[in-house]
Amino acid sequence: MIAGFVLYQAGQVTLAQWLLALMLGTLPIKALEPLVHLANYLNDAGAASGRIEEVLRQDVLPEPLHPQQPQGHALSLNKVSFHYPDQPQPALSDVSLTLAAGTRCAIVGASGSGKSTLARLIPRFYDVTEGSITLGGSDIRQMRSDVLLKQVALVLQEPFLISGTLEENLRLAAPEASDAALQQVMAATGVSEIVSALPQGLNTQIGERGSSLSGGQRQRVTLARALLSNAPVLVMDEATSYLDAHNERHIQQALAQLAPDRIVITIAHRLQTVIDADVIVVMHEGRVAEQGRHADLLKQGGYYARLWQHYQLASQWTLKREGEV
Repeated sequence: MIAGFVLYQAGQVTLAQWLLALMLGTLPIKALEPLVHLANYLNDAGAASGRIEEVLRQDVLPEPLHPQQPQGHALSLNKVSFHYPDQPQPALSDVSLTLAAGTRCAIVGASGSGKSTLARLIPRFYDVTEGSITLGGSDIRQMRSDVLLKQVALVLQEPFLISGTLEENLRLAAPEASDAALQQVMAATGVSEIVSALPQGLNTQIGERGSSLSGGQRQRVTLARALLSNAPVLVMDEATSYLDAHNERHIQQALAQLAPDRIVITIAHRLQTVIDADVIVVMHEGRVAEQGRHADLLKQGGYYARLWQHYQLASQWTLKREGEV
């Protein structure tokens, strides 16, 4: 382009010749544009196929030859140990816990203490290495996977939402739920406020993984979905981490209102949210260090009391600009 302009200034080419050369010079670049787009598509497809292959490589947990049905809703972990294949140390060792229907249980501990592993063993994402987990008196390994997944609802820190409408996501686990039941859980979890702000209400497309919603909104939707499923056991692994204190209290009230007879297991780092639990299980290096109610554990002056002290100190921290008093 610059060389052509110099030639034009020198009178060696006309303006028309210079402009024609400019247009012809861009043709090869335009011809390559589809190839650039194709390369991007191939890169995306390669990444997607890699993830699909990773899923297909996973071992499928065996289905029982003589499946059992749970007789009741009590949950028991009996000397449970678990070892990830690629880890030198066990993630859980000799964990025992029994929860009756209607029990509010909190599991706390430092990062890496085994809390999330425990949460994933209950719906049988993995099989225990030693010991057993029973629900309603039946070993979960002897229950069909579709039966077990109707008994246990797991809500993770990173919400799982699909590309579709808000209502489709809410009804994912309970498509047969009545409109009245849907409205009830929406009101209790604050999802009704989300619906009223959306352009098409429940029929609004929320995008892949709920991309059009905030983190807190996605968590409220997944909590509402879990409550709508009516599963007897609800496991929440940092499921309210994106919520502020007001909305978190709203969720606690919703659980008390809509899940009085369910076992609710809450895994949380914010200890303030679990002080009213019927039992607090304190994990340390894959083992149960202590368990009991909040006040009793504080009186013991053990590991939980130290966690609570550190939490209280951290909650008083404030950030100040340089020079502020």
